[in-house]
Amino acid sequence: PVAQPSPQLAMLEELRKAQCSGVPSDEHVEEAFEKCYPALTAGKFKGLKSLDIGRQGIEDADGATIIWALAMYSDSELVDLSLSRNNLGAKTALALSHFLRYNRTVTTIDLHDNSLDDNAVGALSRAFAHNPVVETVRLSDNKLTPAGAATVVNGLIRNVSLRSITME
Repeated sequence: PVAQPSPQLAMLEELRKAQCSGVPSDEHVEEAFEKCYPALTAGKFKGLKSLDIGRQGIEDADGATIIWALAMYSDSELVDLSLSRNNLGAKTALALSHFLRYNRTVTTIDLHDNSLDDNAVGALSRAFAHNPVVETVRLSDNKLTPAGAATVVNGLIRNVSLRSITME
């Protein structure tokens, strides 16, 4: 028997086929919605509690698209989000920071082994400060300097739900 791809990988492939990448600008939201909606509403996100698309070669613009899609089309049951071991940077971090400001279900975020630098985690840090549910964050093996790590810690200090952060 031929192995079927996981729903997460199928969703990613649908986004790639539809050539959906990046977060649309305000003037192109409607166009992006028309183009990407079929790929995102085929039941791939319905009831999704855990999304693990690590080691998929996801580039930064595609990572931002995935976060944007989760924000727009998920049914708010997502708890665990892993985008580890890809090539994510500032665009994904910015999209994730917007997502986290309003999301109240994601408790675990794994972004280890990406291309996040101090500027990228600055946006995340601000979101962590305003999110009362994130408990676990993995940011190890990124491009953080001690100053970037301090920025993350300063944002997370105000997060009363945090239990674990990894930034090796």
